[in-house]
Amino acid sequence: MKTKIISAIIISSLLATSPISALAAGGGVPGQNFINSWDENEDGRVTLAEMQEKRGNIFLSFDSDDNGILDADEYIYFDEARANDMANKNIGQTNKKAGSPMTLEANDLDGDGQVSREEFLENAKSFFEQKDTNGDGEITANDFGNSYN
Repeated sequence: MKTKIISAIIISSLLATSPISALAAGGGVPGQNFINSWDENEDGRVTLAEMQEKRGNIFLSFDSDDNGILDADEYIYFDEARANDMANKNIGQTNKKAGSPMTLEANDLDGDGQVSREEFLENAKSFFEQKDTNGDGEITANDFGNSYN
């Protein structure tokens, strides 16, 4: 379990998903930190497949009992890791909605108070569609520019 917690802390660096955090930690380029964190093949574009792969890895890191479910206790560690990541990057979360795509409430699609791996991956689709502002099937820095217009 200790290894899982350490892995969870390390993988928390993948969790900066908000436009605010993307701007602050990406050298002033909207979306750059997001792209750096989620772009698996480093082509400057994030696809749904890449997002789901990363979310799957994140899920496994925080599922400390390996039962395929993040319960409320496991989510406490997950939320703490995200908060620590933002604090370490000097990112203030001024907009409460900024972190909402990763919260238990946002990912608990069936409302049972816990999040299955399937729910966690499924919710990536709606988040992806929200960020893919031009609807071309990939998220680039241009999509973050479009979201500010």
